[in-house]
Amino acid sequence: MAKYLRQMRTGRVYVYSDALAKRKDMVDHDPEMARKMIDAKKKRLEEVQAMRMNPDLNPVIDPSILSDSEELAKIEAALEEEERKLEELLSGGPKPEDVKPKTEEDIALERRQEIINKDPDIAKIEAMTEKKHVEAYVMEEFGQDIDLRKTLPTLKADAIQLRVNRLFET
Repeated sequence: MAKYLRQMRTGRVYVYSDALAKRKDMVDHDPEMARKMIDAKKKRLEEVQAMRMNPDLNPVIDPSILSDSEELAKIEAALEEEERKLEELLSGGPKPEDVKPKTEEDIALERRQEIINKDPDIAKIEAMTEKKHVEAYVMEEFGQDIDLRKTLPTLKADAIQLRVNRLFET
């Protein structure tokens, strides 16, 4: 059976060659898997369109609620920081041996976690409430079937790990 490669940006399919396979914008293409992905994406598109048309599932959110929520979060964070500073002041401040300089590895880990925390796809996965949504996402984004016998939290954790791997692949 012939092997194919698909250019991610354009969707064009090419006959496999080593030179093309080395390109970062090329992925293996299996026509049978492509058909499954198309079917899964069509099904998910229909579900999303149906959800958008149902006002009970997608109620309009008053913009003032969102701005109030953001303001509350900022105030809570500031209060937490001020309480921490007060505790340090009352206890004599941090001890010099407790304050360690950050290593490059610590900084890199913090940056990685910051990217993960801000990723909209991970937030979307975390908000999923049904296994079929996780299944559709994994099929659409990664072209993989998942084991629906697993619990929803396990499926979500697996999907998040796939997303994190994609975020940091080189």
